Amino acid sequence: MGRINDNRGGGSHRKVDVKPPSALSRDFTPINNNLLPMSLDDMVDKALSAGFKDADSQPARFLLGRVSFQHISEYFPLLENESYNAIRYIKTINSLMTVDRKFQLILLEFIGMFELQLRSRYSRDMALKYGPFAHRKPKLFKDQNYYDDFLKRYAQIQRAARQRTGSRAKRDIVRFGDMPIWEAVEEMPLGMISKLYSNTKSRSVRESVANSFGVDPDILSNWMRTISVTRNRCAHFGKLLGEKLPIMPKCMPEIEADNEAPFYVALMLLRLLRTNTFFHDFTLAPSIAMAMQLIHLFDSNRKTVHILLVQDDWESIICSKSLTGVELEINGRTVAAKGEVLAAKYD
Repeated sequence: MGRINDNRGGGSHRKVDVKPPSALSRDFTPINNNLLPMSLDDMVDKALSAGFKDADSQPARFLLGRVSFQHISEYFPLLENESYNAIRYIKTINSLMTVDRKFQLILLEFIGMFELQLRSRYSRDMALKYGPFAHRKPKLFKDQNYYDDFLKRYAQIQRAARQRTGSRAKRDIVRFGDMPIWEAVEEMPLGMISKLYSNTKSRSVRESVANSFGVDPDILSNWMRTISVTRNRCAHFGKLLGEKLPIMPKCMPEIEADNEAPFYVALMLLRLLRTNTFFHDFTLAPSIAMAMQLIHLFDSNRKTVHILLVQDDWESIICSKSLTGVELEINGRTVAAKGEVLAAKYD
């Protein structure tokens, strides 16, 4: 079982050791100039010295020639334990990267589903209560400094929309002076919508949106920050599994899991996307569809998943009714929702 973080009640940000400069100068001199670029042979030698026995093999050279050593070496610490001496190969590293990448693809797909629902519910509730241009009414937002920052970023989005010849967004900007909120949110990145939602004064709007996900507004605001940061990480396919989340989300009291681990983001999405209505169509049951994809990936790569520090009881947690809305069961190569005619086989 994964370690449960001491801060079970609420999430937090990790401390940043170095504050980056607000602007970069054209003139740059490195603090020291001891770094040297590596050739492919240098990478092979470095991997061999790190104990990877097959680093000079053709498959390893193929991989090292196509994936940066910086990226590959991020996974090296996962095999530092002496118990992994027998499998300390670049081939194993490739398996770790592949499972991590597939996990990120699953997250991206269902973060996309979450985003679609968030955009729809927030824009609809704001428009029905405050009109088509609710996002342009400062009095509807709590922190005016945050709102001013939003306007600066939104102006850039609006300028980009104006340049798309023939687009509905450009047509509406010319016609009305701006995009209506239901169109504007489609142009905004997740992090921007997350901040706009959290800064919205109306408790009824925030509750309506949060209720559509089955959580309260404070939980939704908190989880969105973690989801947004994770989404950006996945978009670049940086190492995720085996890392700690930079923003720890608030915990689900009914789930015994580590809220510092990337696996927890999957659990959050399962909870947010669950439904009690079924149409025997997996595209309309995203939580169950996601659970089945995770089970397929993890069950097919049990040893690799363990090395990637996914907690050992992942199966019982994913199958929990408190997450997906139904109790899932695994029978051979079939995953089924108990009491529902929903099942999927995987190879």
